Amino acid sequence: GWPYASPGQANIPMALKWMLCFEEPETRTLWLAKATPREWLKAGETPIAATNLTTRYGRVSFTLSAPASASGGYSVHASLWLPASFGESPPEGGIRLRLRAPLGTAGKLSNVTVGGKPWTAFSASKETIDFAASEITPGLIEQARSIRAYFLGKNRPLRPASCDSSR
Repeated sequence: GWPYASPGQANIPMALKWMLCFEEPETRTLWLAKATPREWLKAGETPIAATNLTTRYGRVSFTLSAPASASGGYSVHASLWLPASFGESPPEGGIRLRLRAPLGTAGKLSNVTVGGKPWTAFSASKETIDFAASEITPGLIEQARSIRAYFLGKNRPLRPASCDSSR
């Protein structure tokens, strides 16, 4: 067997944090739930809850849940808790919330509401709900506690993973 290596053990929490909350260095975009497994958002599964994740902009928390539906429809309910400082100094690249729905539903994101109001800045192929830095106001910070994403439309091809193997 392999001897215990404490530096290797430090990688596990870091990878988990990056799966849930990742600060993209080039664009200064704050990604939430960027790499969560699709199975975590199956209808009726235990909600994903991430609390007090450290970022250079302050601590953030979020929950994601896909409630079971008697009608057979699929939706994801999200709540973001962002620090008040985001209203004055948001991430330059904004915030991207990624909803990696199970494969049968992936690519069918068709409607989003934030605080009960329609939200058009989303991408079915990228599986994201986007908040530009200019849109992150104290009002939006409050409304972001109630995000609803509905998956009803035609299946749109997912954006292929981009990988530059020369780097």
